[in-house]
Amino acid sequence: MAFHTYIREKVDTAIFECGVGGEYDCTNVIPNPSVTGITSLGIDHVQLLGNTIEEIAWHKAGIMKVGVPAYTVPQLPAAQEVLERRAVERSVHLSTVQNNPLLQNIKLGLSAPFQHSNASLAIMLASALLQFLSYPLPSIFPSKLPAEFIRGLEQVRWPGRCEIRRENGIAWHLDSGHTLESIHLAAS
Repeated sequence: MAFHTYIREKVDTAIFECGVGGEYDCTNVIPNPSVTGITSLGIDHVQLLGNTIEEIAWHKAGIMKVGVPAYTVPQLPAAQEVLERRAVERSVHLSTVQNNPLLQNIKLGLSAPFQHSNASLAIMLASALLQFLSYPLPSIFPSKLPAEFIRGLEQVRWPGRCEIRRENGIAWHLDSGHTLESIHLAAS
């Protein structure tokens, strides 16, 4: 449905999130994406991806395409090793994105500490996309984030993700995390 709508509406650029995994995910009908990214991996969707972090990393690496830049955040060593091996097999340059120090002075719309990793990855993915589209990045980048990046990072809202709702004197901490790691983070 999304593909049909984007084509009908003549959308120039769309961001797709894999449904479950990468290797056999329906988003793999896109043969040449402009850039790919892999967020922090955990044990999830084991019925489809496998029971170990290595098996899950193997599947997630399936979004990497020959000649397309790929980015990830720091992973558990076993997962990182699988991602790097799969990148070599697919002739892909995989870069690991560390937390961007420029985020220290930005109040992210999604404020949990682990969101700095996601925001850092988003900055790299957006930069790679803009370069792919031959859109000139401001001369201040990467030593200073463009105002548009900052505005997006500050204004992002994702109901049910890192959300605090206050109601009748009660603070509800809502998070749709579905791995053991994300549940521990939400509880902290």
